[in-house]
Amino acid sequence: MTDNIVLPVNWVNDNYICQPQLKRRIGTQQRPAALVLHLPPGVAIVFPRLLEYSDIALFLLRCVVAAVFITSGWRQVSNPVAKAKQNEISPGLARVVGTAELLGGLGVLTGVLAQLAAIGLILIMAGTIKKKIVNWHTGFWGKDSLGWNYDLMFVIMNLVIVTTGGGRYVLPSLF
Repeated sequence: MTDNIVLPVNWVNDNYICQPQLKRRIGTQQRPAALVLHLPPGVAIVFPRLLEYSDIALFLLRCVVAAVFITSGWRQVSNPVAKAKQNEISPGLARVVGTAELLGGLGVLTGVLAQLAAIGLILIMAGTIKKKIVNWHTGFWGKDSLGWNYDLMFVIMNLVIVTTGGGRYVLPSLF
């Protein structure tokens, strides 16, 4: 038995609940971490030790999402006329969307209101997908791989952030 993690022999019990017995040392006491996964029948965790790295994975996911939206937002804010012409929208709307992408990316990166930031980014991507499907008649893969598959990936990535809160490594947890 270690201070960091104790792995039971049987990870999935009769109720199909995976309960890794993570132990956190607080002063002189140890207490179990609150990590419980409800699994449907027949599902097992193949690499249970990797569960302790889920917060790092969520942080890396947030970094990638933030990098894409911060750079995209910055391009729209710094040159709204060119981006408006490229996306067939008004320069004012390009400025608003660029600002929203920039702020949403910063929120997701730092974890400050990460869930609200991710919801905002999902709405932006939903508008992008709608524009590609309805106005530009672009398919899922699109011509020259310029379809809405990339946009849908970011919807799902932001949905993970919304449903998990972005993980433990967020700026508000430092204070």
